[in-house]
Amino acid sequence: MIARRVELYSHSNSVQMWLDTREARVNGQVREMDIEPQFLGDRTFIPIRFAAEFLGSYVGWIESERMVIIVFEQ
Repeated sequence: MIARRVELYSHSNSVQMWLDTREARVNGQVREMDIEPQFLGDRTFIPIRFAAEFLGSYVGWIESERMVIIVFEQ
């Protein structure tokens, strides 16, 4: 059986997500995500922009490279 919750922590921020639901908790407050985390095969996929931004990172897109960048400032 798989755990149905994903927990992420960075400094004083926390993000909790549950598989197959768009509801998440960010520092204890309920937030709605655009898409829910999913378990496919033996991997768990999460909405990385949602998680990264709420953990204090900048998320950007470089169109010419078709690349996502995530910058975390300490």
